Amino acid sequence: MPVGEIKALPVADVLADDAWVFLWTIQQFLYRAPAVLEAWGVQLAWTGVWLKPSGPQQPRKPCSNVEFVLAGRSGSGGPRPAGPHPRRRGLARLQVPPRHRTLKPARTR
Repeated sequence: MPVGEIKALPVADVLADDAWVFLWTIQQFLYRAPAVLEAWGVQLAWTGVWLKPSGPQQPRKPCSNVEFVLAGRSGSGGPRPAGPHPRRRGLARLQVPPRHRTLKPARTR
């Protein structure tokens, strides 16, 4: 889906007054992702890194075993969600046990 179409999604229409929004992205879209949150009326709170287990690699291409999650909030955001917080734990990083590379983690450790 093109970034312009993602920005146009009516996310703000379904958000509670105080809500957290999580946006997963990959390296090539990392610098465009904050503009998506802004288009949805959401303020960026933190960015985390999902360290995935290594998997197949294309020849002559760097291995990309990370994805990024941007956490944003509307209003006050309400209660802080469980998960990485850069000021408390150093680098905001999610690491999950090996399984299918593209499945998002159900919970973090």
